[in-house]
Amino acid sequence: MVDSNAKLLLYMDAVAATFPRADGDKVRGALSMIGDPPRVQLLALRRYIRKAKSLDAQWVWDQDHIRAFEHGAASAHVRAEIDKVKSAFQTLNPGYTLGVSPIRNLARQVGKFKGNASVKQAATGLEQDCLKAMDNYPDNPDEITTQVFRTFLGHCSVNPEPTSAAPGLSDHGQMNAIDFVVIKIQGQKLIAGTTTSNIRDAWDAPGWTEKLQAAVKSAGNVFKGPLPSPREPWHYTLAKR
Repeated sequence: MVDSNAKLLLYMDAVAATFPRADGDKVRGALSMIGDPPRVQLLALRRYIRKAKSLDAQWVWDQDHIRAFEHGAASAHVRAEIDKVKSAFQTLNPGYTLGVSPIRNLARQVGKFKGNASVKQAATGLEQDCLKAMDNYPDNPDEITTQVFRTFLGHCSVNPEPTSAAPGLSDHGQMNAIDFVVIKIQGQKLIAGTTTSNIRDAWDAPGWTEKLQAAVKSAGNVFKGPLPSPREPWHYTLAKR
């Protein structure tokens, strides 16, 4: 009889193999980069199942695509709009400026996913639910039980819902989103960053949430946000031209 954790790994591999070839290569590559613990891979796999129809279109750019973007007109447009927001913010808040997030490649997305507290908590509960569901599965997945498990995993709820996107699927991977952080110019000290647990103290209480919104509006309201769910007062998207 196969150990339950080893059995779960077998079924995860079998489900990863059900994706079309190009998507499957992306999924398996991301899961391999995530590595240990396997439960975090399981949580990411759940998201890949849910995003299966749009996986290729949403997937993070590779380094060649990132370099091409950074030297193109689209990147110049984004930088110009960011500069407008930064200028407005500095005018409205003397002594402070904004930092912005770069394009988030796959390795950076993996790091943020694995380091996120909500991911760790959700992954633990999901693993327990999957192990219970697999009690009556055969030790070795066949075509039918693989599809049964894929369906179960895709529909399985988690608590909490992770506040970090599964690696490969972040809006930052194609520069569709910008994270603004507040920096005190003197000493270049970070005042309000992107830690979810600090939103109330770092953003809401000092008023930076509203101050950033005011700067975005003053700069022409080209950026849309902030992200309401999961709530991220620093997260904005740039309207398509």
